[in-house]
Amino acid sequence: PPLGMLAESCVTLLMALATAEVDLAELAALRVLRRLVLTGPRPLPRAALSVFRKLPSLKELDLSKCRTVVDSNNSSLDLSSALDIFTYQRAAKLDQLLLPKLCAVEIGRVVKPFPKAGVVVVSLTRPLALNDVIEFRRVVQRFSAAGTAASSTDDGDSHIVCTRRTLVSSIRTDDHEQLTEASPPSNAVPGSLATQFAIQVDEVGKKDDQVFWVGRGSGALAL
Repeated sequence: PPLGMLAESCVTLLMALATAEVDLAELAALRVLRRLVLTGPRPLPRAALSVFRKLPSLKELDLSKCRTVVDSNNSSLDLSSALDIFTYQRAAKLDQLLLPKLCAVEIGRVVKPFPKAGVVVVSLTRPLALNDVIEFRRVVQRFSAAGTAASSTDDGDSHIVCTRRTLVSSIRTDDHEQLTEASPPSNAVPGSLATQFAIQVDEVGKKDDQVFWVGRGSGALAL
């Protein structure tokens, strides 16, 4: 049936990302929609994020089964970039956001890991919230010991190693103040103490690893 007829009853929707953007525009009528799953090979139009913002009950968004972005730094004005999706989540505050591997945003670097405590001090360049899902990445020389990590991408004589995805379960300042979201001050010197926060994770990474935001909620861990 037309989506408009489901306005007061549709809580979960599995939808193929079709060619016509009008299909997504019709979603705006679903006022009680809580969980949306998009599938298919088509990248996500930037206009779709405007539609998502009109869904007052939306709490779970699964984009892991569609292409979502052409590449991590997509510059097309008509298509969503990873940063567009990151910015949308900051405002929407979804409980769960599942993304494909290509959709990732660098948000900082590892200052110091404490593996036994499951804590890592990170210097942030972008905000990080409780229940965000992150991964750590590093460039290593081919055949190095670090090449045994979970996954890697070859690039000449070196490759990028990606750790397992991990959920941020605690955020603290240098004064041990518990936070629900950490944001580096806009005027802070990159890498300075004002940008540093201690986070609790299962995978702590290594010093100088890049920190990438890759989704939200425990469902994003297995992707």
